[in-house]
Amino acid sequence: PFFLNTDSALKELAIKGKNYKEKDKEVVIAKQIEILSKIVLKYKKLSDMGQIELTTTPFYHPILPLLCDTNIAKVSQPDLSIDDLRFAYPEDAQAQVKKAIAFHKEHFGIEPKGMWPSEGSVSENIIPIIAKAGIKWIATDEGILFRSIPHSKLTGYPLYKPYRIVKDGNELDIIFRDHNLSDTIGFVYSKWDPNVASEHFISKLREIKNNVAGEQT
Repeated sequence: PFFLNTDSALKELAIKGKNYKEKDKEVVIAKQIEILSKIVLKYKKLSDMGQIELTTTPFYHPILPLLCDTNIAKVSQPDLSIDDLRFAYPEDAQAQVKKAIAFHKEHFGIEPKGMWPSEGSVSENIIPIIAKAGIKWIATDEGILFRSIPHSKLTGYPLYKPYRIVKDGNELDIIFRDHNLSDTIGFVYSKWDPNVASEHFISKLREIKNNVAGEQT
């Protein structure tokens, strides 16, 4: 919307509304490339200013737990019949993490401290791989938290605090996203008036803050 409102060529095409020709498509494609080329530089600038923290994800977006051992899928789905198809290659998972960190450093000048494992997929076996690579924290979905901790031990607002897992002497901090809020940001707010969406988002954050106020983390 920003570029559509400020770029004369795009505004003209929007006003035209129909009967587009090949040259019009070429204008749009050229503008897409121009805009996309600015994203990494913008992120780097914001990171250098300390305004944002950039995270990474395994290089080719693999499901790390399955790379380490496909049989890990049976932990959450015991009825799966996959023994004959078993694959275990933790070295590949290790390479995926290292390549991601190197790529991040090449483009942003610093190594990332955080990582979003591909599709939020996690297992205990990936903890040493990620921790040894220098990553300090990872994020995943709240569903993982609520399936990992017995309900009898869930008190207060367990979602809105960090956790630490130790595996084979390796420590890694984990935070869990609010699934509903995340989906609202990703799929709902784009259809709303920007001011209304912003106000709703801030109100949800304040609601969370008020709910967890006074709780120890």
